[in-house]
Amino acid sequence: MNFSVVVLAGGPSIRMGRDKALLTYGGESFLDRLRREFASCGELLISGRELPGTLPANLRCISDETQGLGPAGGILTALHECSSEVLVTLGCDMPLYDLDFALRLLSRLGPREDALVPRTPDGRLHTVGAVYRKRCAPHMYGQLQSGRRSLRQLLSELNTGIYPADSPEDMRALININTPQDYLALLSELN
Repeated sequence: MNFSVVVLAGGPSIRMGRDKALLTYGGESFLDRLRREFASCGELLISGRELPGTLPANLRCISDETQGLGPAGGILTALHECSSEVLVTLGCDMPLYDLDFALRLLSRLGPREDALVPRTPDGRLHTVGAVYRKRCAPHMYGQLQSGRRSLRQLLSELNTGIYPADSPEDMRALININTPQDYLALLSELN
């Protein structure tokens, strides 16, 4: 299946107190780790920031069409910008999200589903670590124009599949680092 990947890296990192994309794990920044992990994909988009230097041909930096709309705004822009009909979305604060997990999601995306969202055993829907079809864009645009920024609300209005992310590998891929405590817990895993 042909697909694009977007790493959402434009948030203000308020709870962390510093730029989450630049946090390090295993000797490299979260953003560099994800760039390396998805380097073999046909198209990799980085939403919300410019990267220095010469970029590989398959990597593009994009800015939200409308600022201040959170992850939904970044995903909408990526859906407009991507060349594929299917988009894998993840946050720069998900340093353990990997290509294997993305491929498992893609293999479970049904032809009639507009999106596929992982749900962990605690019932949490991971709306950013998900897969969206390009055809979601008009509905998402309408939702954002009406002032509704919730991805959960959007997904409830689409034909959304649920991926039961209950294996240890799946739950690890969905680890999200939002606070200094989350980051310390991730680092303690290395030791």
